[in-house]
Amino acid sequence: MSYRLVIFSIIIFILAIFSVKVLSADTVVIHAISLEVKLIPQEKEGFMDLLSLIERRMSEIGTITELKIDKDIVNFVVSTNLTSERLKYILSKKGILSVKDQHGLKTVLNVECAYFNTKTELSPELKISLSRDSSETFAKITEENIKKKLASYLDNELLSEPVVMEKITGGELMITFGYGEPQFHPDDIAVILRNGPLPGEVSIIKCEK
Repeated sequence: MSYRLVIFSIIIFILAIFSVKVLSADTVVIHAISLEVKLIPQEKEGFMDLLSLIERRMSEIGTITELKIDKDIVNFVVSTNLTSERLKYILSKKGILSVKDQHGLKTVLNVECAYFNTKTELSPELKISLSRDSSETFAKITEENIKKKLASYLDNELLSEPVVMEKITGGELMITFGYGEPQFHPDDIAVILRNGPLPGEVSIIKCEK
């Protein structure tokens, strides 16, 4: 009796694995993406740096199966479970993190690491580690803005605008998003930030699936 139960359990386990694989395969979509790469000045070395950074972002969100370059046009074919809208967001953002105080003074911060953590379903968190220089700068900014709002931005997009309660040292920045926001995905922002800002501009020509 126990022998049959073991065999039955093994069969159920195998079927469960197969079902998961089938469901995962259904969520993967092949996207063909054309990007226009803009560099100032137009230098080959800068182009390759930009291309390498784009590839790093894409390798985190899917599998690149094809890559072709024609002057300033880069054509990718990537398999991913992300929507075309999220792909465009991740690839087109320059990736500059900054904070702005109530006087309108904006300061760019250098990111060493960023990752997305879900504390609860209602409050996703984006955790960011700053470079040593930016850590010192951020500590000074927070000290000067206690009990004041300090906005954080990705490029020109507002991420959060909390009230600073105390001086923040150690270079650990945490952005918590409330229910129903943001319109973007915090894990997409983490991919952008931890790979560094683009040394140029990228415009999406087409994104087909």
